[in-house]
Amino acid sequence: IHTFTPSWVEDWQNLPRPEYEARKEALAQKIIQKLEKIFPGLSASIELQEVGTPRTHRRYLNRMDGTYGPIPSKKLLGLLGMPFNRTSVPNL
Repeated sequence: IHTFTPSWVEDWQNLPRPEYEARKEALAQKIIQKLEKIFPGLSASIELQEVGTPRTHRRYLNRMDGTYGPIPSKKLLGLLGMPFNRTSVPNL
């Protein structure tokens, strides 16, 4: 499952490393708790968890102000309304 929530880079800048890591974990747990209502047993089934912040996106993806993903110009319908990325590389 891939989830994200909007956040501003200003909320994550200048945090000491321990506070930054604790805040990421707290936010992840909050999201997981909400998802548990839809997917019971989810938290016990997580094998890999990665948490990115606007700082992460700015550093590793070179995104301006840590932005993430496209912002559609109109509301897309359905659970999987976002367009899927496509590539010429087979199975990628």
